[in-house]
Amino acid sequence: MSDNAYYGRYDPKFCDRVVALGKKGKSRVAICADLGFTRRTVYLWIERFPEFKEAMDLAKTYEHKWWEDRGQENLSETKFQGGVWSKNMSARFKEDWSDRQEITGANGGPLKAETKTTIDPESLTDEQLRVIAGIRLNRE
Repeated sequence: MSDNAYYGRYDPKFCDRVVALGKKGKSRVAICADLGFTRRTVYLWIERFPEFKEAMDLAKTYEHKWWEDRGQENLSETKFQGGVWSKNMSARFKEDWSDRQEITGANGGPLKAETKTTIDPESLTDEQLRVIAGIRLNRE
């Protein structure tokens, strides 16, 4: 099926539906399923129709709010599974909720990778020793 066939199935009325689903905490995949289209089709619509992209972005904002509200409402509940909720949040909203570690070098600079190879001279042949000696001499 051509991209035009996918575009032709788009209906601007989907925008209101998308936002309503976002307000219920639904993910993009759930929105695609509710609309009855694949992610590929919906992502083509996002690229092609600015009003649909805006609706999907707004739905993501409402989805985020819905999930944050569930966490805040249930934080003091004894059966609240904070670890599960936190993992869900970091998977859904990577920009705001990711657990990430940054590793830097000295004084916050970049890491430096050094490779050091140790060779037992006793394991080398005479020819290998001559080559190594020649390399050292040529570099000096």
